[in-house]
Amino acid sequence: MMIVCRRDTPYFSVDAMRSAKIPARFGEGGTGSISFVFSSLVGEILDFKVKHVTGYGSAREIDLGLERGEVDCRATSDITLVRSPWPTWAQQGYVSFLVQQGPVKSRLLPQTVPTVYELAPASAKSSLNLMDIMVAYTDFDRPFATGPGVPRQTVELLRQGFEKC
Repeated sequence: MMIVCRRDTPYFSVDAMRSAKIPARFGEGGTGSISFVFSSLVGEILDFKVKHVTGYGSAREIDLGLERGEVDCRATSDITLVRSPWPTWAQQGYVSFLVQQGPVKSRLLPQTVPTVYELAPASAKSSLNLMDIMVAYTDFDRPFATGPGVPRQTVELLRQGFEKC
């Protein structure tokens, strides 16, 4: 998981989020969405306020909301970087990568993006533990399977392709 914000907003770093007079608007599906949970927990752990803008029906709708300026930021999985419009956004510097979940850095994100663990105060240990439990399934993202009888070579090609993502 990661938090990104449009580069043309005042929310270009965690410190900027902390000192902002107006909380950043995060686009989300609803109060039960993983983006809502993650942004809330990270805001609590790193001491910044979040304004939740809920009601988006899909990840793409949240992306459009970001493009239209309806929201400033979003919390999403790092695997999002492989689908449009994210590769273009990253290449053109449209978004700032503020923080990633951790404790291990994602290979899909710039290695300069700090983890929540690196920035969290020592007093946040219980909240970090809660974050780990709440977002544990994102380590797997969406599982993929093939039908029975797929040739071994094909399975190996699929595995290699996913490793490169």
